[in-house]
Amino acid sequence: MKKYFDTIYNLSDGEGQSGEDKLDRKNIISAFEESKKMEFPFADVAKVFKLIDNDTITVFVPRDDFSRKLAEKMQIKNAPMTAAEYRTIGKYCVNVYQENFKKIIQSVNVVGERLAVLAVPNLYDENTGLKFEDAGGFGLFA
Repeated sequence: MKKYFDTIYNLSDGEGQSGEDKLDRKNIISAFEESKKMEFPFADVAKVFKLIDNDTITVFVPRDDFSRKLAEKMQIKNAPMTAAEYRTIGKYCVNVYQENFKKIIQSVNVVGERLAVLAVPNLYDENTGLKFEDAGGFGLFA
């Protein structure tokens, strides 16, 4: 196992970076190392750090009466949400890559920076998931 990780660590990315430089492409470690004593740059690091580096939008898919009510509430600007509602939201969400999101933009209501509510229910199938086609729906940007 050690040999495997040593090999991964020493691989070059083809752009001259290898080892530690490749593993810390966004210089997160050096940001903490160079910070003044006890003045860590948490906000700056949070802007560039992503555990999984992909560009997705979360789409909330209302599939039953409860989730439809939740979707209505999500679309009301500054509507108070309970902790239980926030936990439940994840059960009805799918992550969509930007290029696929553009295909369905007219069929969603954008309610946050990276969150939208599906407004055309027939674009989602319980067995096959979200269909990335413009069904002639509508979009509402809040």
